[in-house]
Amino acid sequence: MAKLAGVSVATVSNVFIGRKHVSEELTHKVKDAAERLNYSPNHIARCLSLGRSNIIGIVITDYVNPFHMEILRGIENYAKRRGYIVVTFLHENCENTDDVVNYDAMQVDAILNFTTNVVSESFINSLVSERTVFVDFGRSRGISFVQDHVLAMDTAMKRLRELGHKKVGFISLVDKKRFDQDQRGVAYRKLLEKYGFCGDENLVVYNDDFTLKSEMAGYLCGQTFIEKNPDATAVFVMNDLAAFGFYRLLYEKGLRVPDDISVVGFDGVNMLQYATPRLSTISFDKFQFGNLMAEKVIDCIERGDRGIGLEYGSQSSFLEQESVGKAKI
Repeated sequence: MAKLAGVSVATVSNVFIGRKHVSEELTHKVKDAAERLNYSPNHIARCLSLGRSNIIGIVITDYVNPFHMEILRGIENYAKRRGYIVVTFLHENCENTDDVVNYDAMQVDAILNFTTNVVSESFINSLVSERTVFVDFGRSRGISFVQDHVLAMDTAMKRLRELGHKKVGFISLVDKKRFDQDQRGVAYRKLLEKYGFCGDENLVVYNDDFTLKSEMAGYLCGQTFIEKNPDATAVFVMNDLAAFGFYRLLYEKGLRVPDDISVVGFDGVNMLQYATPRLSTISFDKFQFGNLMAEKVIDCIERGDRGIGLEYGSQSSFLEQESVGKAKI
């Protein structure tokens, strides 16, 4: 191929490996020759040359959660343009290390945490090397990516106040300790005070069973919420899938959204816009967020930086739909 392109072997290597900059003219010649020869670079050989795997691993507990899949689509869209493969690892039971599958034959250049539970050290150690970039395992260990919900929640709370609501609850998918540390929990308590809502502690329902899928947690925690707060007129639910489970409970109890209770979710999952009524939610562009994650992670990998202490974020917005209405009198 080097002969056909009229360049050196080293130039061909640099075009496909990217260690050194190659002019646009020479790059075009090499890629034109590759196309004529029906050549594609060998991933394994390329990785051996670079001294890395060019694999980004994502630890996930649920393959059917569309929120994570929408972000993953953005990650993979960007990663493949930079020559990286994205691999997911299902880690459903994070507390029983006997059931954890180890991947001793594979190492990843970065490992992204899409779970809400603790990921076992034995599982992590089977995947990582000393240069692996950690993502969302804590600021002291690597890069953090966050969604900034505060302004969007402020907009939603203000809107609920305008619609006459006084008792606004929160269905959490985590326990009290985690909720009090979560950006959503902190913002919720501050905004109750800011807009003069009732601050009764019973208005927050927590979840201690982390094995529950989001929709089931929304259904079960919703039962407790309705029992404790029959006069609440609005509620935030920690994610859209949990809100969907809460919808089912309300239907079974003969309660109408938003006539009897207004519901606001989080995440802006696309498919939930087809629920009846359409779900109001704290939303952000998950595809672009996934692109951002992949870009920053790959940049760290290629400059040999583990990204410890780095944090990147995305601003959410309040998407008001049919699930929010005037408070019942």
